[in-house]
Amino acid sequence: MKWFRCIGIALVLLVGAGCSAIPKDQSPGPDYSLSEMENPAAAEPARGPTDQGKEEALEQDDQDRTRYLRIYSVEKLARGTSQPEVSFPAPEEAPALRVAVHPHNTAAMFYPTIWDQGTDIYLIQAGQGSPERIPGPRDAKAGYALGGWLPDGTSFLVGDKVWVRQGDGEPGWTAQAEVGLAWTAALSPNRRYLALWAPNARGEFSVYDFRTHQVWRFEGPFRPCAEDAGMALAWSPDGQYLAGTDCDREVSGQGARIRIVDPFHGGTIRTIEGLTLESWLPDGRLLGLRPEPELVIVDPEGREHERWRGYGSPSPNGPFLLLWERELFAGEKVYLVDLETRARYPLHLPERPRWTENGDIAVIN
Repeated sequence: MKWFRCIGIALVLLVGAGCSAIPKDQSPGPDYSLSEMENPAAAEPARGPTDQGKEEALEQDDQDRTRYLRIYSVEKLARGTSQPEVSFPAPEEAPALRVAVHPHNTAAMFYPTIWDQGTDIYLIQAGQGSPERIPGPRDAKAGYALGGWLPDGTSFLVGDKVWVRQGDGEPGWTAQAEVGLAWTAALSPNRRYLALWAPNARGEFSVYDFRTHQVWRFEGPFRPCAEDAGMALAWSPDGQYLAGTDCDREVSGQGARIRIVDPFHGGTIRTIEGLTLESWLPDGRLLGLRPEPELVIVDPEGREHERWRGYGSPSPNGPFLLLWERELFAGEKVYLVDLETRARYPLHLPERPRWTENGDIAVIN
């Protein structure tokens, strides 16, 4: 039965009889400079030790331009310390790739997005000299919506299928399930379930179970606010519920709401009007966005707690928020916000920061 038959009025707890649901028992170098010649009109001198030294310096400079993925501690950044905890050499293509950092900061994976043509990934282990290029799945049609590691150390990729690679010695990837080309993929807190979404007229989404390899498909709850627009999906901290955005029509966010659903029993649990979903915070509150743009933190009942002007990205496991604000004559600034104390710390990092799975901040430069 379609989801709209399961949905009651906003803020009403319903379990839709007849809706598909996941069975309960399957729950889810040195500096150098080249000075001008003292006599520019002089003939080119013969090559000698000095020229060789310059060439070596240029070669050293090329090596020093290697890109790095640098991982910073949030607590140290808040204290004004900007020394990275660990650094990984990154591939030249890194700025155009997504990156996943192992939960123990022992490895990093760089992978193309679904809009890219390539399917190969780069993997770097701690202490390794340079990233290793690894062929992607042979049956991959494009890049990926998500990549990372499961609790047992298995690496995975999500595109139009879900693939796993058991270890570094494995020659290839094994397809686990056909899921359709996903734009958004959200891993549950226990890393067993994967929620997947792509633009469609019926508001469909699906859930994949890494343990049983089953895929459940649902219709109705999550409709984008603009044609070909993306959407965030977020699991509740306990992994029981899933939140997304639902718009009445695909025109600039009109009629937008956050919709919370129960994929294990079926039905809409609650709706919060006037917001699109950004994330579900570790403390149980939700982060939404108004068009201004304005970030708003609400509880699951829809009561507003805090708001900021700008865009933001919350830590996946701690009370911190990366906040981007556009200031007149100053351009865009980024702050680290402590959601418990409301303290704001300006960040002066070389490139745009992003969160890792364990709540550190990663920068590629």
